[in-house]
Amino acid sequence: MSALSPDLIDEAQRRWPGVELPAARVLETWARLSDTVDGPAIAHASDVFLVTACLEKNPVALDYLARLTRGLLPRFTGFGLGEAQLQGLAQDTLSALVVGPQLLKRYSGRGSLEGWLLVVMSRRALKLQEESKATVELDDVLLGSLGGPGAPELEMLKERFRGSFSQAFRVAIGKLGSRRRNMLRQHYLDQLSLDEMSVLYRVHRSTVARWLADARAALLDETRSEVSQKLGVDRHEVESLMRVVSSRLDLSAGFFLSAPC
Repeated sequence: MSALSPDLIDEAQRRWPGVELPAARVLETWARLSDTVDGPAIAHASDVFLVTACLEKNPVALDYLARLTRGLLPRFTGFGLGEAQLQGLAQDTLSALVVGPQLLKRYSGRGSLEGWLLVVMSRRALKLQEESKATVELDDVLLGSLGGPGAPELEMLKERFRGSFSQAFRVAIGKLGSRRRNMLRQHYLDQLSLDEMSVLYRVHRSTVARWLADARAALLDETRSEVSQKLGVDRHEVESLMRVVSSRLDLSAGFFLSAPC
């Protein structure tokens, strides 16, 4: 088992100035990591020191960790992620490292902390990349090929907000009450007719038709509100896109409603 000398702790404190941590805590971490087949590497004692301090919620150490994490973001520019997604990647990674699952506890000290962080972030970036691609495809489900009058302008809007519009639609679905959402699922996803739903709800067919119209209008209103507030689209642009969404609701609602909100 590799021994961690006081000199190595002093070296770690010089590398990470301002991080105050009892030597006993570092030695405990080192002993735990050494009680494995490989054990930690002396070359990365300073990184073990920083990780221990971060798990102790030392604010200076956490600041160093944040700088390390954000400093790796340029390595992910080729993943096709936007600036907001990259910043989200850093924030989500930091949260997972020290708050949620506390991934830092998995750091073995066998490799550099920077290299280990790069692996952790790469996995999360790949997941983001796949989710981003899926969202872009959902925009095509929702808006389709924007033909007809004003098509070039609409296509420009679609590209401008690619990936965001379908997210707004999902949020709108989630804001509907459970009865409205269930009725839309039964009609668009399960393809129940008005007559079948009237038997299910024990009301007249015209009542079901009115309830469905109300649920449909509420979904479109919520979508319009989300798009206006979150995407900063002006009223004319919103209405142009909403006309397309409304015309394709029969085709796309079942697809979106198939996933739980």
